Amino acid sequence: MITQNFKRNAPFLSTIIYTVVALLCLVLFRLVYPDLPHEAELLPIFRLNAKFAKAFLSCIEFFPAIFLSALLIPFLNRQDEHQGSAAYFNLMNRALLCCFAGTLIFASLSLIAKPSLLAYQHQLYEQSKIYNTATIKAAGYIEKDQWREADQILRIGEKIWKDNQSIRELRLKVEIALDKLRYAREGNGENAKALSGTSGQRTALNAEEALEFAKQALREKRYYDANWFSHLAISVSVLESAVYKQAMNTASASWNAIASLEPDIQEERTYSRYREKRDGYEALVSGDFFRAYSIFKALVTKLPQDPDIQKYFKISEKALESIAFFFDEADLALGNEQSNVLFSLPADNSIEGGRFVLRISGLTVFEDKAFGRNMELLAFDRENRPVFRLNTELVKIIPAYDGSTWKTQSLIYAVDRNNPALKKEPHWTMYRQDIVKHASIPLNLSYEDFMRAAAAQRSGEYFSVEELWKTAQLDSLGFIPQLFYANILDSFYFPLLFLPLSIFTLIIGLKYCPKIKQSHTNVLMFFIFPLVIEFFLLIIERIVSLITMWAALSYSFIFACLICAASSLILFLFSLFLFAAQYGKKEA
Repeated sequence: MITQNFKRNAPFLSTIIYTVVALLCLVLFRLVYPDLPHEAELLPIFRLNAKFAKAFLSCIEFFPAIFLSALLIPFLNRQDEHQGSAAYFNLMNRALLCCFAGTLIFASLSLIAKPSLLAYQHQLYEQSKIYNTATIKAAGYIEKDQWREADQILRIGEKIWKDNQSIRELRLKVEIALDKLRYAREGNGENAKALSGTSGQRTALNAEEALEFAKQALREKRYYDANWFSHLAISVSVLESAVYKQAMNTASASWNAIASLEPDIQEERTYSRYREKRDGYEALVSGDFFRAYSIFKALVTKLPQDPDIQKYFKISEKALESIAFFFDEADLALGNEQSNVLFSLPADNSIEGGRFVLRISGLTVFEDKAFGRNMELLAFDRENRPVFRLNTELVKIIPAYDGSTWKTQSLIYAVDRNNPALKKEPHWTMYRQDIVKHASIPLNLSYEDFMRAAAAQRSGEYFSVEELWKTAQLDSLGFIPQLFYANILDSFYFPLLFLPLSIFTLIIGLKYCPKIKQSHTNVLMFFIFPLVIEFFLLIIERIVSLITMWAALSYSFIFACLICAASSLILFLFSLFLFAAQYGKKEA
């Protein structure tokens, strides 16, 4: 009984065994054969993972040829079974079940596993590049005695490969230097002291709360704090309201108190620093954040223990970061850089109906910010006439809330953190005189769409079907949605065609394989079948790509889907008809 069941299931088992063994041999070949592209760029800890990823991708690539070959194997040396017999029907039914199972497996591999493996393989190379860059930059900072910058860069490298000996040595040098700085600071009595007040954001308090803080500061003779909170209350209160009037009175009283603090003429040095402190505060209140930061940066070095200077230095730094950014932010932001990124998007409200065209030589995108090198922005009006051209060496792109929705903001001024006099300013070329130059350029899209549009600059093979669909909706950014629709159709169409192709392969096996009687020829078929089938599959894949591209470019996406679905259904029904016809044929 067991022997009969095994003989009855032998064709089904041979298909599974041939497929599994062939795929395992392919995996072993990929693991042994050193054919990884740019293998030297990979970190040693990633090379084995990259080989496995390459091996599994090869399995997905050659799965159709191997599986179709496996369907033919059971028909070799089966001349003893006549068409129409019970054994013959059993063989056909089980082979048909194999076709459905193989199609389901291939569809899952193509739609889910392949994009994930490609993205993972790409990530291994990118992580290796980031690590190598981090170690080189950290060594450079150490040579310049810039220990805090070296510490930040090393943290990035340690997230990737912490146990490497070279990065351990760099970390030891940095830790020793930071400990020395820490001890020196504590020895000079520069321990950090908690400061009262807000974080520097004007919208952190409501008008009543800000007014109470101002009154309390005035009572405690903290006149700078009183004036700051008074202006905060004024900025968020209703004009001519009771809170507004009280805040105006408190601001006036605190400023008069500040003016009364002027020392005698003999105390010139103290008076000079007092003037600098007041000038910095005036610049901060008036919105001149560049000047305010520059003044308080100098004062915090001269008078590190002055609580007002410490506080308003932090506030001025925070305020400056709302309209500009620091050089070291871009230097310390290591990530996957994309080259020659191009965007086209609707312009902001200052150019109604116009468009922006952005070209960025190198773009590094993170979840909450992005940094670009050598950005060129061209603005056109609704008549496609140029409005202005902007060129900047560095740009920072961040999500920003405009009061109703989250948009994207590009900061085009960069400042040296330690020497505010060093700035990288954009170069403007104006074609219309009614356009006002701003410190930042608002981009009319969400930051999520910006990240997706940036990712779309690379090959679409890394994208899942969901990502392809979302990217296709960004037609307002200059993308051609039909190209992404063609990729979506291509992802589904070939797996759908794989089922009728499998059935056609069965028919070929039924009609021709039993006529092969030489045993040595049968052994050769184990190796010849995949090569021949792979050749024909490459031709079919090219035809499928042409059909999906033609359908996506010629018709709407829905109609193109109907064309692909209908054609695959017709082929499936036709293959079933031919397959069923084999039941009625008898050998002479």
